[in-house]
This record gives sequence, C-alpha cells and structure tokens, in this order.
Amino acid sequence: MAEALGIVSGSLTVLELTVKVFKQCKHLIETTQDAPRDLKHIFIEISSLKAVLESFDTLSQGSLHDKSVVEGCRSTVDEISQELEGLSITHGLSVGSGKRQRIKGALKWTMKEEKVRKLLDETILHKSTITLAMLGDITNDIKDIKGTMQNVQDQLTVTDQRKVCDWIEHTNPTMMHNQSCRYHEDLTCRWMHRIDQWNDWLSRRRRVIWIHGIPGAGKTVLTSYLIQKTIEHCESLQAERSACIYYYCSFRHGNRLRQDECEPFLRWIVSQLCRISNTIPSDLIELHQQNSIPGCSALKSAFKELLSGFDALFIILDAADESFPRQDLLRLLEEIATHPDFQNIQLLVTSRRYPDIERMLRPLSEPSLPMSNSVVETDIRIYTSAMLERQDRFKRWPKDLKEDILEKLVHGAQGMFRWVVCQIHRLLRKTPTQARKVLEDLPETLDDTYERIFEEIPRDDRAIARSALRWICGHADLPFYHGIPAYCLLSATFGTGASLNPDSISDSYEFEHLHDILGCLIQVELVGESVRHNDSNEYRFHAVALAHYTVQEFLLSDRIQRGSASYFALRKDDCARDMLVAVLEQQSHFSEDTLRTAFFRDYRRYCYDVARFAPVSWESFLQREQEMWHRLRSLFDTNIFTSNGQYKARTLTNNDIDYVAELKLSTCSQRLRVLFATSTGSCYLPSNSD
Repeated sequence: MAEALGIVSGSLTVLELTVKVFKQCKHLIETTQDAPRDLKHIFIEISSLKAVLESFDTLSQGSLHDKSVVEGCRSTVDEISQELEGLSITHGLSVGSGKRQRIKGALKWTMKEEKVRKLLDETILHKSTITLAMLGDITNDIKDIKGTMQNVQDQLTVTDQRKVCDWIEHTNPTMMHNQSCRYHEDLTCRWMHRIDQWNDWLSRRRRVIWIHGIPGAGKTVLTSYLIQKTIEHCESLQAERSACIYYYCSFRHGNRLRQDECEPFLRWIVSQLCRISNTIPSDLIELHQQNSIPGCSALKSAFKELLSGFDALFIILDAADESFPRQDLLRLLEEIATHPDFQNIQLLVTSRRYPDIERMLRPLSEPSLPMSNSVVETDIRIYTSAMLERQDRFKRWPKDLKEDILEKLVHGAQGMFRWVVCQIHRLLRKTPTQARKVLEDLPETLDDTYERIFEEIPRDDRAIARSALRWICGHADLPFYHGIPAYCLLSATFGTGASLNPDSISDSYEFEHLHDILGCLIQVELVGESVRHNDSNEYRFHAVALAHYTVQEFLLSDRIQRGSASYFALRKDDCARDMLVAVLEQQSHFSEDTLRTAFFRDYRRYCYDVARFAPVSWESFLQREQEMWHRLRSLFDTNIFTSNGQYKARTLTNNDIDYVAELKLSTCSQRLRVLFATSTGSCYLPSNSD
C-alpha cells in the first residue's frame, strides 16, 4: 500500500493516518459531551477520504504521477492527527469528570479550531484531487476494457470469416503453385514478354488468352511464372482495386482418377474474393449457418456480388484438360468471358489442344497462343544448361560430352520440358561412356521415355517399384489433398506391417532406395497435416505422388501392356484390391490408440482411414468383388467402428466432410451410404430420395 501511494511517514502511510484520525474523532465524539460540530465534520470527511484512498489503492495503484499531492494529503492528515491528540481526554477519567475538565477541553478546542478548519479544507481539496485522478484512471480502464472487448469481437469476426471461407473452399491449389515455382530457372519464360497477346492482356486491351501445348511442354511451370508476374502487376496498380486469383486443375485432385473441376474452381475463386475483400455475402453466411453445401447458382451470385468491389480481376486457370468431365467447366469459362456481369475479369487458360476445348476457347481468344517448338526451345536450352552446371555428377564430365548432351536434348525435346527432365534423370545414372550410348538412341516420345525408364529398373527392385506405384495410384483415389505419406508407403511397400520412419537412419536408407528406384516417375514434397493450415513444423511430413499426369496415363493405358514394361501396367481395381487386402491384415491391430495417432505417422491409422473411405472411393469395385465387400463389411462391424463415438468425431476432418457431401453426386447404394456413415460418424448422408 505504501508503495502504491508512494509516501511513508515513519511506519505510517497516508491511508493509515486517516484510520488513526478516524479512530481519534470517534473516540472524542463518544467520550465528550457536546462535542464540537466541527469534530463531527472532520469525522465525516476523514471517513470519506479513507474510502477514497482505499478505492484508489485498489483501482489505480501507482497511477498518480504527481506524488506531491499524496505527500500534501499525508502531511495535512498528520497535522490534524496531532491537533486531535492534544484534545484527547485521559481514558482513566469518567465521562462526567467535572466542570473544570470540560472547560479545559473547550479552551483547547477554541485555540485549535481555526487551524483544524483550515487543515480540514486542505484535506477536502486533497481528497478532490485524488478523486479526480481516480476517476480519470477509471475512465481509462473503461476505455481499455471496451477496447479489449472490441478486439475480442474483431477476433471472433475474423475467426468466423475464416471458418466460412474454409467451408466455401473445396480444393486448395497453392501447394501446386509453390511446387511449380520451384522449377523456375532464371531467364526462362521470358519469351512471353515479347508476345503481344500477353502484353495486351495485362493492360486489359484484350480479355482472354488461351495457351495450348503438347503434354510435357511446361505449361504448368509457365503458368506459375505468369501468375507471379500478374500478381506483381496488380500490386503496381495502386490507383485501381485489382487482384489475381489462380487455380490449377489436376488429376491429383479429389478422390477419383480425375474430378470435375468446375465447382472446385468456382468455390476457390469465391473464397479468395471473400478473403481479399474481407466480405462474405449474406446468402453464403446463411447457407453456412444451415450447414448446407453451396451450389453453382449460389456461388455465381456471390461471385458477381463480390466482383463489384474490384476494378479488375485477373483469373488464371491451368490445365483445363485435366478436368473430367469438363463440359461444365468450359461453359463456366465461356460465361465468364462473355457475360456483362463479368466484364471486369481478365481470363487466361492453359490446356492441351483438345477439340472440345478448342471449339469453346478459340473464338473467345483468337488468335490463341501455341507453345510451339520455336518459342519454347530457348527456355529448354536455358533449363538444360542450368541442370548440367548444377548437378555435381555432371560437373566432372568432359566438356565436349556436356555440349553434346545440351544440343541433343534441346533438339530431341520437340517442345517437351518433361521429356528433358526424364532424359537428365536417366543420364545421371550413367557413366560418361554409358551416357554417350544413351545419346545415340534417345527415345522420341514420353511413352518411349517411360518404357526405357522401367526397363532400366534393376530386376531385383522391380517388385518393390510395382508395389509402390500401386499404392501411390490407389492413394490418389482417396479423398486426400496430398500424396501418400512416405511413412505409410515404406511400410506398405516393404511389407513390414509396422510404421517406418524416413527420418531414422535405417528407414531413411530404405526411403532413399525407393526414391532412387522410381526417380523422375515420382515427386516427394513436404506438406503439413492440414493443407489449409500448413504452419506447424511438428505436423509436417513427406508425401509421395506421381510426378506428372502423363506417368499415370501411361501406367493405366493399353500402350504399356503391349510393350516391354508390361510388368508395371496398372489397373485401378488391382490398386484397390492390394490396398484393401493390406487394410484387412491390419484389422486386429485397430484400437482406440490407433485413432489417437496422426494418420501420416502410423501405418495402421492410415489403413483405418483407407477402410473408412473405401465404400465410396471404390464403390464400383466393391460391388463387383462380393468377397472383398463382405470382408470389409465385417471390419465395419467391429467395435472400433461401431462404438466410442467420441473418437469417431475426433477423426472427422475437412476432407471427410467435403467428401461425404459429395455423396449426393454418387450412385452408390443405400447400404454403402450407411456403411460410410457408420465409419465416419457423419450426419451428412443424402436422403433416400437423392
């Protein structure tokens, strides 16, 4: 308290002095007949001062910066105490101790009365000053409380908005963009700046660009470069409200070989506009509160409403050909390019040159922009030179050999970056002498290239390679936003039935060995447990996926079955069967502890999730394979799937919710619906009338 009020008199603070005066006044009033009225006045004011000081100590500790006020108050109260001390009647005397004693007390008071009144006035003044200081602090405290409450409200609003935006999203393309940006080489893609269509598009003199090219031509890497340049352009337009939103269609999206990208594309645009403008249309908020899934009509209405807040919106869509089906996506692109409500949109689309895409986009973008050999060849030369200089193995090779590699790869690429990447991968495994032989017989196409790569896998490693490819492709059918976790792929491929860890020394060797076997056929990326909230190192893991869409096309095609790589040919049913057999082998190990484990850290937990999604992801396969269907159904009847709903609720993820919602588009039987609902604890099942 002394520290709070800042003044100590011996062992007494100003508050303690008021307590002393309070007691003195009370004693005098109680023991003296006809006590002076001023004494009662002192008692009242000192009591009031005491209450103020107690409140001041509680509410405004240390906030009175002018300590002279407290010092003056303490000094005044101390003087009053001393004056009252002289008036005290000896406790041993009776109340009626005699006329002489009363006269003596009256004379003493008369002599002190004027001084005490003056001291009392000073005390009242000090009390008022301290009261004002306390009121000022209370006002500030109230402001702080209001500010804190407003901050909490603002935070709640931001949190709620983020939840709604996450709910709107279906597929997040940012990881693909970041990955594509890593393939940029200095001076590549610069040819676009010499193209009139590109410059006119940026300056809004033309609305639509369609860039088309052959498989492996580097369209996705070019797209990522153009996205970055468009973002920079928007940032330079300070006088305008502009933004760039991009989306990558991909065979790796969703839970089938491909997904219809129309709605995911539209949902991503709307979610990004909501985040950029910090506004969510009321219709979407209402749908979110109803726990409904936004349809195309609601999304388009929201799109138009949000678009009114922008002068220009640049939309870049990569690989429109990888949407399946794509009729709805093409119709949406046509509407964006022609409807007056979307007139402030600049649209850029890349794809292969397929007839249906050309019929829709060429009239809107004439002249279109082909990625012909002449415009891409320079970039391929730059990229190949960079690889020859960067790889340590190539640095030790003869200069003439490296020059030969450069010229033959640039000439043989025919505009295909993917072809060059694969040839470099093959050459890295060779000695200089072997490399010269490879250069004499380079494959002409990507199919030929993949066949050579499979032929060059050592015979002892082929079973491992085929098993890994089946798991990678089977995983792509499941509703995950990333490739199969490396932990789980190792366990499945090497058949241990336990979780292997690529970060451990021994298991790291196995992982590197597997990576070396498959080489440029796969890609390994570091992702988070949740793609949407990928900001915690603790939950990051390595995921494995096929490196390019053309790899999966080749593995699933009839072409591979007719060639020397037929051993590696895949059928989707075989992928599903292999994974389900492995899942059923783990049945006895499923437990509540399994559910508490992150799926990317534990092979058994991963198998549990595969089982949950199987009835929908592999619906047609299970309907054909009755034995597998009955075995899986018996698994769903076990306690781990039918009891302990709290654990089932904990394992339900955004992926689950999105996917169960898509059951409305599925033709699966009611039995499969119920089975899936039981496994997820979900209430999102469609009705019988769907």
